[in-house]
Amino acid sequence: FHAAAIAHDHSGRVDEAVVAYLCAIKANRTMGPAFQFLGNLELRRGRVKEAFLCFREELRLLPDHARRFRPHAAGVPAIRLLLEHFDRDRAAARAGPPAGGAVPPGVSPPAAAAFPAVAASPEL
Repeated sequence: FHAAAIAHDHSGRVDEAVVAYLCAIKANRTMGPAFQFLGNLELRRGRVKEAFLCFREELRLLPDHARRFRPHAAGVPAIRLLLEHFDRDRAAARAGPPAGGAVPPGVSPPAAAAFPAVAASPEL
């Protein structure tokens, strides 16, 4: 699915690319590059909130990718916010779950499932 999504994206078939990226994510929720490429596509479409969620999931799966965002954080508020979430999520993951086994606040669910929850976010 991921290769098909890239081919669709490069050919300008954006809707088909989105469907293929989402299929790739559904088939393998740990495929960080699918979240990365879908985030890039959503950002090109002006869908900042959806891109943010994809990039957040990309960083959860591929923490080394934070270096691609850090040079832009000072001038782009959405990237600064993304990295704040990333740093908070990493700190929460290192601290482990709180007593009682609840999920620490800020730990992101797969981005494809989280789009509706973030759509109302005043931060973006």
